Parts: sequence; structure tokens; C-alpha cells
Amino acid sequence: MAPGDTLKSLKMQDLAGSAIMAGFNQLPGSS
Repeated sequence: MAPGDTLKSLKMQDLAGSAIMAGFNQLPGSS
């Protein structure tokens, strides 16, 4: 795997994690 692919993969995981956390924050009673 090329270094660029690793960076891209990490960035995608970071974006996915942020989206998941944002989704959890939207849940009622999560605050």
C-alpha cells in the first residue's frame, strides 16, 4: 500500500468517526 493510500484511509476513518460522533450528538438525551 502506498503512503498516500494510508493517509487517505486515515482521513476517511477520521471523517467517518466525526460523522458518527455528530450523529450521536444529535440523539435526544445524549447531552
